Amino acid sequence: MTSICVDKIEEKPSTSYSYFDTPDGEDCLKKLYFISKNAAILGLFASTMDVLHYSHPKGYAALLGRYAYTTLPITGMGAAFAAVTCAATNIRKKDDKVNYAIGGLAAGAVWGAWKKSYKFGYYGGLALAGFAVLVKDSFQNNWPLLGEETKKMPYSPFWIRQDWSVVSDPGRTWKREDEV
Repeated sequence: MTSICVDKIEEKPSTSYSYFDTPDGEDCLKKLYFISKNAAILGLFASTMDVLHYSHPKGYAALLGRYAYTTLPITGMGAAFAAVTCAATNIRKKDDKVNYAIGGLAAGAVWGAWKKSYKFGYYGGLALAGFAVLVKDSFQNNWPLLGEETKKMPYSPFWIRQDWSVVSDPGRTWKREDEV
């Protein structure tokens, strides 16, 4: 039985920027870019799902209009969250969960303006503020929000070779005829 020892493999330092690499209130433009980029990717995914499964626009202009209708507000929500959170941290001079709640409310306001509904803005802002506070609490108290990260298989740049299983493989539980 062969096994791969992953304990001795050294992790290479990540060269990409993460939102929590710097304290809140610092590197506001980097944080704004990071959140806006990821929100735009999410918006493009949501737009693609909308176009393929729901709206079925006819023609390029209608297609681009649907993409813009979904992607731009989602990107704006991310940008509003990052900008308002950074501004609240700098104005209040405190790094706490209240700044994230204020940023979540700002993102909810963009959502309400997008949907042209006070209810979406109010309840969406409360929901996004609550989620933002959960994210901040998970980072401050070092508990995983979405579960533990799985370790990647060593020396494999391809996602197909990564171990995505929740439970480890029990190994060979059968015997060949000559081993009986």
